[in-house]
Amino acid sequence: MRHSKTQLLRWLPVYPETGLFFQDDLPNQMEKDILFMPDENAALEEVHKPGHKSARIGVFSYPVPLACPGGLNRLHTADVTMTAGKRVHIVVPEMLQQDEPVLSRIEQKFSGAGAASVQFYPAGQRRAQAFRKTDFDRAKTPSVSAGWSITKPGEKIPGSDILRKKVLYPLIESGQLIWLYGPEKSGKSWLARSMAHVISYGGTFLEKYEAATGLKVLYIDSELEPDKLEQAAAKELKGLDFTDGTKFARKVARAKDNPSGEINLYAPEWQAWFNAVIPEYDVIFLDCYYSLTGSNNIPKKMLTLLTPWKSKGKTFIVVDHTNKEGDLQGGIDKKRAADLCIEVTPQNGQCVEISFPTVRHLDPEDTKAFTLRRVFENNLFRFEVVESEPELEPVLSLSDSRTALAYVWVESKRLKPAELAGYLGYSQSTIYDWAKKVKAQQDRKGGPSVAFAALLEQVQRYESFTEAELREEAHRLVKV
Repeated sequence: MRHSKTQLLRWLPVYPETGLFFQDDLPNQMEKDILFMPDENAALEEVHKPGHKSARIGVFSYPVPLACPGGLNRLHTADVTMTAGKRVHIVVPEMLQQDEPVLSRIEQKFSGAGAASVQFYPAGQRRAQAFRKTDFDRAKTPSVSAGWSITKPGEKIPGSDILRKKVLYPLIESGQLIWLYGPEKSGKSWLARSMAHVISYGGTFLEKYEAATGLKVLYIDSELEPDKLEQAAAKELKGLDFTDGTKFARKVARAKDNPSGEINLYAPEWQAWFNAVIPEYDVIFLDCYYSLTGSNNIPKKMLTLLTPWKSKGKTFIVVDHTNKEGDLQGGIDKKRAADLCIEVTPQNGQCVEISFPTVRHLDPEDTKAFTLRRVFENNLFRFEVVESEPELEPVLSLSDSRTALAYVWVESKRLKPAELAGYLGYSQSTIYDWAKKVKAQQDRKGGPSVAFAALLEQVQRYESFTEAELREEAHRLVKV
């Protein structure tokens, strides 16, 4: 700290955005076990212990000491991919022994390690003394975590005995990530909150999905003010005929309510809060992705945050916006990550189409697109399922009829194309082109396209015609 004539100045450390501290560089080959220290000074002390060789030549005796720039508080910035499959021993202050959010973040960060253990050092002990007592049993073979083990014949895969709850049967079950998205003002949040009400009450949703009972729901909203959220919830309850009030927990995430002055689930203090409250709930709604993270891009950080909880049976339903062009930004990665995607597409008036672009382990019948009507009346809100109209027989165009007739005339009946060309008023080459068009569809790998269904049905009808009937049909299809 130093003084100037106008103000008090303070020197602050500037840390790199990502990376692990290892003097100059990491060793070229990290085949040894890893000792993760709370800060750089502790790592340096380990480096200079008797038995360790110089870090500058990239050769180390056992184990390899690492640390994150800025200490454990900046662990979320570190790239620890090089610890995958290795045995990692983590040394942390004893004061953090009961700090579940911090320990959860550490566990989550090193989830890719082959095995990980934690040692706590007493506050009154010199760090170097505590660390120098830390060592591995060199004769012991590194243990392998369940994530790296192989299930042998006759054994059950670890975790296969998990009992999954049917959150919204058959659409959603516990431990899944659901991505619900659509353009602004399409009714995404109305749909998500209505879903939250039904899951917390139990019962039938949209006349086709059955909610489980006894599930605890948390709805985190970063777009509505508290009074607006309560008013919307009251309208939804009235529309659903629920009379016992809102049964799901709510959190209105507002920047002004937080010391950091921001809403960001990627920030350490937000993740600490998130990891502390999640254990109490079964289903968690995040509305919306952009407002809660400040990003519309690839959700790698979100997945890092949610994946450990998914493995414990927590279900997450993320509400997200599409851009002005109707595209979901980072959509490829989001759809790959999600177990189910629900897309809301505005139709005419108050109607929206509900479709399922990404579906895993569900029958096609359960995820057919359908239409909902949004109903606002008498201070209530509800969705009504719009009955689908019966499918009409596809109308065969005059051009398709001529194409079908040309194929049967040339390929099946072996009649002269010049004769048909004379009847219809087209050239012989056109007749041949029409016949080839049908043949290409019949030979198409995977079968004919849907667009050709009606035309190919007409081909089958013409196959049963006599030559006289075909000539009569040709006169009917004369070029106008």
